[in-house]
Amino acid sequence: MAATSPERRDLPLPKTTGGRHVPSYRLYLDGADAPPAVAEDLHEIFVEQATDRADSFALTLANERHRWSDAKTLRPGTKVRIELGYREDRTYPVLDGEVVSWKAVYPRRGPSILRVQGFSRYHRLERPRLTRAWPAKSKFSDIARKIADEVGLGCGVEDSGLQHETVFQHNQTNLRFLVELARRIGFECFVSEGKLFFRRPRLEKGKRLALTWKENLIGFRWRSSIARVPTAVDVRSFDPGRKLPSAGGAASGVEPPMGGTITGPTLAGRLGQARQRVVFEVLRRDEEAKTLAEATLRRAAVTTVHAEAVCQGEPRAQAGLVVEVAGVSPDLCGLYYIERATQSLLPAGYTTTLHLVRTSLGQVKAPPPVLKPAPPPRRRLPPRKAPPAPHPFAPARFDPAVRERVRDQVAALTRAAAVGAPFCEECARAEAEAAEEAAPPDPRATALVQALEAAAKDGTPFCEECARPAAAPPVQGPA
Repeated sequence: MAATSPERRDLPLPKTTGGRHVPSYRLYLDGADAPPAVAEDLHEIFVEQATDRADSFALTLANERHRWSDAKTLRPGTKVRIELGYREDRTYPVLDGEVVSWKAVYPRRGPSILRVQGFSRYHRLERPRLTRAWPAKSKFSDIARKIADEVGLGCGVEDSGLQHETVFQHNQTNLRFLVELARRIGFECFVSEGKLFFRRPRLEKGKRLALTWKENLIGFRWRSSIARVPTAVDVRSFDPGRKLPSAGGAASGVEPPMGGTITGPTLAGRLGQARQRVVFEVLRRDEEAKTLAEATLRRAAVTTVHAEAVCQGEPRAQAGLVVEVAGVSPDLCGLYYIERATQSLLPAGYTTTLHLVRTSLGQVKAPPPVLKPAPPPRRRLPPRKAPPAPHPFAPARFDPAVRERVRDQVAALTRAAAVGAPFCEECARAEAEAAEEAAPPDPRATALVQALEAAAKDGTPFCEECARPAAAPPVQGPA
């Protein structure tokens, strides 16, 4: 395995699909880059992550002439940090641990090798065994914080909420004790990047990676069983302080669906009711019994679906995260929780094997988008023609004076055309005005005007009907 630089090592692997080509890694020993000699003899890198135990790693090196079995470079206690990725992209941290064991192999044929194994600092919780009582009214999250401080781990603890009267650690390692507390309240406990995580499982949250069949998903094995999935859980206990029993229960519906159509406990109900009875030694309150019942049912629901996915090397797929599987049968597609992840970097290629779990079957399809009804087609009207320009002699509408004047002009034009004389509009207008001035006034109108003036002088009221008989009779023309 040739080294290109002391900071970043590239493995001479064939090109793969997905836009990625040459895998690379970074190896740090005691906080510094590994010597170039380590990269020259390094053959394999295995990293296994899990949510129920300590993460582990294994490095296989060529041990020609006892080069590494006699060296002090990879002695037990050496801090190791491994990052994996691709030359065209970047490297991601996958493990931060320490060396705990060696294994030297001298085969009958072939070169000798040295396998270096180690764990994350989570393994420090495996020793020693302790017997102690924790303070009264302590939360399980507070106990996890104190244990993390004792072993020198960072803290990624989520508040558990419920206080407990008495908590005893009976000849147990801190790891077994924390795992027991986590199961009682439905939490998970693991160590990642030097931090102790004590939290609710992120079954529907976290970073999502898409794994598509025949793209970046190489192999997929799926199995489902409801033979041991209960439909409900009942918890019974006794409170010695009150001298009363404590009870709590949980039925299907408390487990997260993870985007599926039917969960394991609901599906198990088709085979008949299967209530699981849990008897616990001491539970002070009914709330503790109910919390234990819900945690037990959620943990059983997770066993409904198991799957194993082999994909192109993906360092971001780590235990405790959620991935989305696509490209397989529609009932098998959906969200899966990574329970374990194994990163294998070999001279033949870089692959990632994931052990997945799920609480439900099927996949909820997104509702179709609501489409607005299309508007009715608009009837196309012929384009409007521009109105013709008005004739200069065209009469205005609703104007009697203009209409009368135009009628006179038309009559004058007709007379001029009849006698063959030339026509002039100005002359015709002047003649019409002169004719109007020369016309005699109407005798009836003259009489009414005189009567009105007389009534105004005398101050008497004027009535047109009364004044009309007194008016001079109309002048009649000749018969």
